[in-house]
Amino acid sequence: MVTATASDTTMYWLSRRIRNDQFLLYCFRDAGASGAELRATIARRSASIPDLGLRLRPVPGELGYPRWVRGGTTSDQFVEYERPQWDWVTLCADLGELVGTGVDAAVCAWRLHVFRGVLGVPECGSDPALIVVLQISHALADGRRAARIARALFGTDSVQSAAMMGGGRLPTRPRGRGRLLIAPDPHCRTGTHRFWSHPPRKGVRDAYRFPSTDRARDLVAAALAVFAMPIRIGQTLVRGVSAYRARRKLAELTASGGIPAAGPEYPPCVLNRPGRSARGDAPATSVGERDRPAVRDSLEAGHSIAETGVESESGSPAECSESAPAGGSIAAASTEGGSAPGDTRHLVRMIVFRASELRVPDMTVTVVALTAISGALSHYLERRGQSVRRLGAHVPIALPPKSLERNSYRSLGIDLCITEPDIGVRAARIAEQVRLRRIRAAHPLLDAQDRVVAVVPAPLRFREIARYRLDTVPESIAGHTVVSSVRRGGADLSFGGGAVVFTAGFPAIGSVMRLTHGVHGLGETVTLSMHADAATIPDLDDYAELLRAAASEVVAALRNNASPVPPSAAPAR
Repeated sequence: MVTATASDTTMYWLSRRIRNDQFLLYCFRDAGASGAELRATIARRSASIPDLGLRLRPVPGELGYPRWVRGGTTSDQFVEYERPQWDWVTLCADLGELVGTGVDAAVCAWRLHVFRGVLGVPECGSDPALIVVLQISHALADGRRAARIARALFGTDSVQSAAMMGGGRLPTRPRGRGRLLIAPDPHCRTGTHRFWSHPPRKGVRDAYRFPSTDRARDLVAAALAVFAMPIRIGQTLVRGVSAYRARRKLAELTASGGIPAAGPEYPPCVLNRPGRSARGDAPATSVGERDRPAVRDSLEAGHSIAETGVESESGSPAECSESAPAGGSIAAASTEGGSAPGDTRHLVRMIVFRASELRVPDMTVTVVALTAISGALSHYLERRGQSVRRLGAHVPIALPPKSLERNSYRSLGIDLCITEPDIGVRAARIAEQVRLRRIRAAHPLLDAQDRVVAVVPAPLRFREIARYRLDTVPESIAGHTVVSSVRRGGADLSFGGGAVVFTAGFPAIGSVMRLTHGVHGLGETVTLSMHADAATIPDLDDYAELLRAAASEVVAALRNNASPVPPSAAPAR
């Protein structure tokens, strides 16, 4: 067994309170493969991907951090949805229900949702499409690792091998195997020796594993955690002093210009207030307790920190097994996990571009998207009678993986420069901010706080997360929306005999971030996706049209090196 890191466990414990799963959508051409054939393919491929055979085993009383154990795959991890006829509009509506669900990593850490024969899909013409959505626990993988999992699942053998080899350090073979909670699908295998240090040894002990054995191990783990607690408290104090010194040094370097400054903070607006429509104002709510930045930052980011990596390359493994009832059974198909605050109704929309439509010399697609979002968002708020002087975006970026950590990222605060009327100047200022914030994010002094979090005793961390108030909005936030950008590799994937067309993702909405954006590239396509709380953004279609128009205006302006009417003044199309 391998103990989960503090950062990965944080994602797991947060999932009990708010949905933070990742949803990776892939569109394939529908070659007519049956549900049984698709299920068998996923069962076979997922069996060779180590991450997909893992689940978490909590320590009793949360006295210690949970452990990763091998749990196999079950038949309900392949979910097929059936309707007499699917179309793009219906699919988007059902996806809105789907992204409001969660998996419990202690039962199964992923699930694959399949929609066959969908018509009217972008880039597919009149041909039917096969839409699959890989739902994966944030504790298991960040955006970069999840994309590699998907590439291993849907790629050829050579793509799978390359994806796995690029996946960073994998845990060595656990000292034990988790007991299967449910008999696996006959098409699935519960593990593979290819990626572990030693081949699994099967014998009588594995065939007759009694629940009491696991309970005994749980009690031993709890006892060891209690004995280790004084050591962890001491480490926390020592590293806390080092972190304090690092913060002082960081402040000195920032003041002297040795490293770039941190991103600005902003007062929240109506986009950040749960249950408030952007059509009406509401006063900001103050935090009624002491600030808890580590938890707060995760919640503000909507856990779309899942989708890590500004313009980062990705590729690797994912999914397995069975069918759901027809129609509106999405909520029932995946309901383990924690619930979002309130009765949130989720909306999703996607705009699929050819990559050439968003390419601009000397500008990344991420910067083009941020510039378009700045205009579309300010115009949207103006239409709703909301006047804001500043808007910011939370942009997660990937960091080099650390040891066995599955979530390795840092979030940047980017000013969207909405008061700058010149599109070229605005884009240049945004690009410069991204460059400077990335330099700061990679500075080793920032790792000091991470080292403190890594040794905090589990009960203290669990208590902090459990008591964090989700019904309050901080007085200042790092951004008003999340913009997560991930490059998911080449278009060399296939499923059921059909080639991949495009990919998309839906960064989770959180207790503060009620509108998030995804920028996902695959081959020669780029998809801009939106995920919103319907109570805050009830007219997401209007905003999507504003974003489409803004993207066209921004690209035209940057290519022509001119300054036409900014997107905030452009009519919706």
